[in-house]
Amino acid sequence: MSGKNRWREEYFETLSSGLERLLQDERHTDVTININERSFKAHKAILSAMSHYFDAMFSSGMRETVTGVVHMEGIEEDIFQSVLFYIYRGYDEIFEDNAEKMLNAAAILQMEKLQTRCEEFLCKSISTDNCLPRWRLAMQHQCTLLKEHTWSFILKHFAELYESDVLCTLDVDEMVALVKDDHLCARDEETLCEAVIDWVETDVETRKSQLSRVFVHLRLALTRPEYLLNIVKKYDFIAKDSVCMEAINGAKNCGLLPARRHDYSSSLMHYRNPAEMEDVLVVVSGGETAKPPYVRSKNVYAYSFNTKLWFQLASIPYDPGIEFACCVYDNDIYISGGGLWQTALMRYKSKKNKWHPIKDKLNLGRRRHAMVASGRCLYVLGGYNSEKAEGSRIVSTIEKFDLDCGGWTESGELDIGVSSVSASMLGEKIFIFGGEKNDKTDVHSIQCYDIKTEQVTVVADLSKSCKLCRSVICDEKVYVVTYDGEVLCFTEDYNVESVGTIPGFERVHFGLIHRRGTLVLLGGLAAGSDPNRDLCDSMIRYDIETNSSEKLPDKIPSPRLIDSCAKIIIDKKFLEEDDAADC
Repeated sequence: MSGKNRWREEYFETLSSGLERLLQDERHTDVTININERSFKAHKAILSAMSHYFDAMFSSGMRETVTGVVHMEGIEEDIFQSVLFYIYRGYDEIFEDNAEKMLNAAAILQMEKLQTRCEEFLCKSISTDNCLPRWRLAMQHQCTLLKEHTWSFILKHFAELYESDVLCTLDVDEMVALVKDDHLCARDEETLCEAVIDWVETDVETRKSQLSRVFVHLRLALTRPEYLLNIVKKYDFIAKDSVCMEAINGAKNCGLLPARRHDYSSSLMHYRNPAEMEDVLVVVSGGETAKPPYVRSKNVYAYSFNTKLWFQLASIPYDPGIEFACCVYDNDIYISGGGLWQTALMRYKSKKNKWHPIKDKLNLGRRRHAMVASGRCLYVLGGYNSEKAEGSRIVSTIEKFDLDCGGWTESGELDIGVSSVSASMLGEKIFIFGGEKNDKTDVHSIQCYDIKTEQVTVVADLSKSCKLCRSVICDEKVYVVTYDGEVLCFTEDYNVESVGTIPGFERVHFGLIHRRGTLVLLGGLAAGSDPNRDLCDSMIRYDIETNSSEKLPDKIPSPRLIDSCAKIIIDKKFLEEDDAADC
């Protein structure tokens, strides 16, 4: 220890010893603190130096300033004695049996350092027996550190708390906070639902009217349909609550629409962070050079939104070539067409992390086409066939693949034959956006394919003629992003609205997905005629609610053209650290 530091330590030791002597001898005191039947003599200046509460009191001209007598409530005598020992001598008076009361006193007296010391002490001994009382204490006094530690403990040890029935002591606001939290470690959503039901049954008459406030935050879409039917049959307080029944019916409808499951933004459709399953962004192959000779790979990458890392999944069995299309049904990815294998069809089974070529080939080969899942069918629309004669290579036919029976059948024809298109599904109609015609001119038309009638009509126009735009659905609306970063919103009544522009975004062959109310754009090739245009490795997030964008710090594994990308839910066991991709 340096001489200067030793001198300061000796100074503070002398000062605190002197203050302790003044307290013990009651010398020069000018204020009396009365708590119940006990009195403590102290010094206004010293109390004010350590407590904002006393400083404000003695500076305000209140009666206590004049009389020199303060009547304290909310603090026990022994606890205030310990507070005085801390103020005058710096004694550490915090122990397991008084820490919570000391924290309460520190909060009342606005003594920040003492409060922090109490919080740190209490954080070291959190248990299933005391976590809820300590969390409530932290909430009462706005103790950030203790609140974070106790709440984290409650979320992590949900199973033990459920088994001990302590969760039944929660009030409705506390139960809502628990069920809403994305970090809750429940074994599954059905277990959490059972905890909510047990909570209601503890006091049915009071809580049945509060149930809907909690129930709407359960992620019922992640439960089994049989379970939902059972709880409606078993519990009248659920069956007779219209809000609860609306939530259950919505979850059942989601189970009936595996092709549309990923189109909704609600967090109620997504697994909680500690779950074994996670939604990921998947990039399937892609060109790593912008011009011939093309460098391509069969690698498939998955981006974890939780860990902000890229992982490598099972590789595709063969490279279908440039400009293939993909779509998601349930949690499986289907790929069709491509520059090397124009009639190709393959499937990624997410439950096994395996790819399987499908023997049923497209009747008419194509690339630069769109692919959409609806019902139990896959649809391919438009595209380009390089084996046809120059000037007639654009494909206008629509083909349908039956997932149950197999086999491709022709099921319609585009009103305007186009390639380099995007398409999305609303209701029972597929909408095809823009594209390029046989004469190599771009179109601005939005075509509508009615699945029931197998008829196509032009229903609206984009804001500009363009090809290579991307589209994605979010909550019954289609969002279209054009090569210059304009974001268009298209609704089922054929209304097209420009809702925003992504600054500095000028690229083609980029990827686009929707996740939880935001659009995620990645990769691509800089737009323009320069043959030496750069490939991109950036990722951009566009917020649908605020119509604002930001460039993310994350990047894709390497700059590339994005033939196709998708969002699926996958078991975390396939996201192993050994398979992490270098970015």
